Amino acid sequence: MIATLPYGPATLTATLPDRAAVLSNEEPPGLGPLDDLDGAVRAALAEPAGLPRLGELVRPRAAVLIAFDDGTVPSYGPIRGVAIRAVLDELGAAGVPRAHVRLICANALHRMFTPEELGRLVGEDLVREFGPRLGCHDAEDRANLVDLGTTSPGGYPVEVHRAVVESDLTVYVNARYFRGFSGGWKSVCVGLSTYRSIKIHHTPDGMSMSLHGNRMHALLDEMGRHLEARTGRRVFKIDTVAAGPLGTARVFAGSVEATRRAALATLGTVLPPRRGLAHQQFDVFVYGVPDWSPYAIWSTTNPILTLVSSGLGYLGGVIEALGRPGCTVIMATPAPDRWDTARHPAYREVWERVLPVTRDPYRIMHEHADAFAARPDYVEQYRHAFAFHPVHAIMALYPLKRLARVGRVIVAAPEDPRVPRHLGFEVAASVEEAIRQAETTHGRDCAIAYVKQSTTGETPCEGATPATEEVLAEVAEADAPDVDRAVRAARRAFADAAWSRMAARERAKLLWKVGDLILQNADELARLETQDNGKPIFESRQVDIPAAAETFYYYAGWCTKIEGATIPVPGDFFNYTLREPYGVCGIITPWNFPLLMVAWKVAPALACGNTVVVKVAEETPLSGLRLGQLCQEAGLPDGVVNIVPGFGETAGRALVAHPAVDKISFTGSTAVGKEIMRTAADTLKKVSLELGGKSPNIVFADADLDAAAKGAFNGIFYGKGEVCAAGSRLLVERGAHDALLDRLVDRAKKLEPGDPLNPKTRLGALVSKAQLERVLGYIEAGVREGARPVLAGGRAGDRGYFVKPAIFDQVGPDMTIAQEEIFGPVLSTLTFDDVDQLVEVANGTIYGLAAAVWTRDVGKAHRLARRLQAGTVWINAYNILAPESPFGGYKQSGYGRELGRHGIDLYTQVKSVWVSLD
Repeated sequence: MIATLPYGPATLTATLPDRAAVLSNEEPPGLGPLDDLDGAVRAALAEPAGLPRLGELVRPRAAVLIAFDDGTVPSYGPIRGVAIRAVLDELGAAGVPRAHVRLICANALHRMFTPEELGRLVGEDLVREFGPRLGCHDAEDRANLVDLGTTSPGGYPVEVHRAVVESDLTVYVNARYFRGFSGGWKSVCVGLSTYRSIKIHHTPDGMSMSLHGNRMHALLDEMGRHLEARTGRRVFKIDTVAAGPLGTARVFAGSVEATRRAALATLGTVLPPRRGLAHQQFDVFVYGVPDWSPYAIWSTTNPILTLVSSGLGYLGGVIEALGRPGCTVIMATPAPDRWDTARHPAYREVWERVLPVTRDPYRIMHEHADAFAARPDYVEQYRHAFAFHPVHAIMALYPLKRLARVGRVIVAAPEDPRVPRHLGFEVAASVEEAIRQAETTHGRDCAIAYVKQSTTGETPCEGATPATEEVLAEVAEADAPDVDRAVRAARRAFADAAWSRMAARERAKLLWKVGDLILQNADELARLETQDNGKPIFESRQVDIPAAAETFYYYAGWCTKIEGATIPVPGDFFNYTLREPYGVCGIITPWNFPLLMVAWKVAPALACGNTVVVKVAEETPLSGLRLGQLCQEAGLPDGVVNIVPGFGETAGRALVAHPAVDKISFTGSTAVGKEIMRTAADTLKKVSLELGGKSPNIVFADADLDAAAKGAFNGIFYGKGEVCAAGSRLLVERGAHDALLDRLVDRAKKLEPGDPLNPKTRLGALVSKAQLERVLGYIEAGVREGARPVLAGGRAGDRGYFVKPAIFDQVGPDMTIAQEEIFGPVLSTLTFDDVDQLVEVANGTIYGLAAAVWTRDVGKAHRLARRLQAGTVWINAYNILAPESPFGGYKQSGYGRELGRHGIDLYTQVKSVWVSLD
């Protein structure tokens, strides 16, 4: 079995024995994300559990506190801002003015978020509106804390923020439940408390991920009842259940106890006890440790998080349920000796002073937790910087309790073997060697489990081959945490300067090598493109793949030619400019030219010294993923090229919104391009767009009609019409209309859809069922609106997404098929009588990507080219492109120019340097 394991910010390929069982520790299966989160919140508020509606709990003009969980862990998702707005609306309907509402970021022990950070949590509009009435809970500010005594019968201390006591009602927006553990600290009675009142459940046993028999649930209910009894105030809670790392699957509202029970009941229907994961026990567990996990964040910033929290912590429940006593754990991780003292100041002290004495988490907690919690230097750094509370350094060691069941821990391929050995772990050079070491203990036939983590892109996204509708492959679906890992890998690679500061000639050699590898693997890449996209193998092998290689060759030459200029300026000064890379470029590519569009963007971005994160199209990810491997094979440094397959609404949105991405380059629909602009506006990142088209192919009566018919045919039917610059509008001078249409129809009648892998096929299958239905819908619209179908088109056969060529005549310029991008083999024919009328019709859409003019009058062609609102105009030709020539659109076909020297402009920024000569 070949397995690709997470390995910090990268991956590691290992050969596992075929007998290895695959376990997925997903959380939770069976729950998809909500399509309408706002609607779900409002529905929950309308029917709360265990309490009346908000309007019945408060009198008009009451004082209300809305507390919300913090954003330390990004997986908490967007519930906060959505829920707060819904609660404000409900309170307003009950007569509570917004001026009587206070907002507090509530997570226990939490630091002081800045207004900008709070804006990212709940929305900048709420930050502006609430001003000083929006703040953070400060567990070290004794003036704002109230001691409510201890619970009975448990005797647990309860301390809360004064705002809970002073308000008539507290509404608490919790983060989410996954398994039995809820994000933040589970309840308002803890989320607005202090170390004194939460440490009772911050124990190796209390911090449990178990859904079944979790003692913390009863403890929290007891503390909640005590809070309400002592204050006479009610707590109204909003809870959610997770759908994957960032999504929300269910929303509940009502009392603290009722919402918790509802959330756990929901999980209980889809999440079995961990012993239900498999029916056998295992001797060996193999796990790749990412630099992000659902239970820890910033894992590579110190070895405690890498090896213990993200490593043993994630495996913990699986080991407890499925591990034989004395089992072996193999973790693949770089485990670098790296410490982030700004965010994790206490961890290194724990590493150097505590762990050499004991690895018993219970002893560590009892002997050191209180002392670390009282350290003023650590606490102050925590409160006013993006740091963890010092007690977290103790809590991160709690997974060491698993060692009571584990006989050996072997760390595979560590960068610094001293790091795992400091914890008493063993070391192996590879996963394969670690397995051989484990077999010396458990025998050659021992039971091995390969544990896959869903949040490292393990959610499968099935892809059907368009020609047969059969599943071609399952590709991991990246989500926001995966995108974050990729961006941080790209950021590290750029900051390390191994690429951006590499000698230009050396960078050129590597890009040239990528081009060589594309050609060496052209047959494989072409087959992937054709099976994935449905285009004829002739197009893939003869056009797309060689063009991708040529793009890398071309921009390899540019590496040594990216220059600034000297500027003649007045005065005794010397002024010059530099062209510098942006940094991390987010690249989102379409499905119609899967490899070529990646090459168009990646090659110039790399030539300029940027690093890239590429979100390949979910419909056609295979050739892009293969290109990523070829870049590794070519010798590009780790982190320079990162490929993330996934959907636009998750992975794409996360990439555009990520604050560490400096530039976005997108090719796709105009509607999505507009959404990208809106999302990118929050961080003001640079954006270039190559969007849709409705390109006019213009034929005058004096044209060579045979050549024009061939050009019109190729302009719309090449690539199945799934081409942004497709000549989907044929504008014919009236005197040539019949002769041209006859020639064109004769050609099109001979064009039969066929097996894309057959070298003789010239019309393949559309990319997906959705695209098939879209194209058929436009054909129906053309007939419905009165256009005359010369060739009717329609579906070909009942297997595969094949569509016959469709040609419409007598199309009005305002018809749907003349205005909207169809992206299929559908041609709309219109006539014109004079040039002014022609220009009006040709320019009469929102698009302006390309156009063509067919005439023997070269002067007329040049004059018309100047009047056409299009980024590219072909004269007596169509769809001719080369890496040397710029390509891009006018109007809503985007902006920015790819290819040529203009491609360098897209991926560099200009710096002006002034030097005084005095």
